[in-house]
Amino acid sequence: TETGSETLDGRLIAEAVTEFVNRTAGRLLERRPGLRLLFGLHANSVKNRLEYIARVDPRVAIIWENCGDFPYHSLPDRVGDPAGTRAFTDRLLALRPGAPTGAVLKSMTQLDWGRFEHQTGPALLGCASESAISARLPLARQVWRYVQGEWLAHGEKCLETARQYASQENTALYNLLEDGLFERGIPLPAALFAESLWDCSRDWRDILRETAQRPDIVM
Repeated sequence: TETGSETLDGRLIAEAVTEFVNRTAGRLLERRPGLRLLFGLHANSVKNRLEYIARVDPRVAIIWENCGDFPYHSLPDRVGDPAGTRAFTDRLLALRPGAPTGAVLKSMTQLDWGRFEHQTGPALLGCASESAISARLPLARQVWRYVQGEWLAHGEKCLETARQYASQENTALYNLLEDGLFERGIPLPAALFAESLWDCSRDWRDILRETAQRPDIVM
């Protein structure tokens, strides 16, 4: 579903994935009725065909991605249509009343897929040598400064999005944060996201002020 086209091989993607998910989920849940199933869905190809997505088995959680501008967009400076982003969030939350629904927010650091290399052998996830960390640190800090600037300017929109999801039952929010170099501290945007989810009823200025003063935050 992560494509700009609504069709594939002459068929609507929204219709095809709904049928596929329902057929697969039906067989799985027949054997394991309590199994928790998540359907990762990019809005790119289905956003104008939600009538099909509404038919997804209500026992399946839909986890949305790419639902608009910040905080859904990979680039944190994409803020051209905040009203449209809010409106689409309301639509997806109302699509299947009571059914589990969530989203993966972004607007953080991400892997450079142009330079990505697969592991050549066994490796410990989350572990790197001090020399490797130090070598990556200058570039990581440069990227985080860019991301941080955008979160200082637009971060309240993430809090507003969290409130939209919190207003409905059976919802969840996640964030795609890659290559964050947490070994050298927690970047401010990551902490702001976490604080926004922890208590989205708080005022944004209070969240920003208190989070920025934490001793474990890197700015």
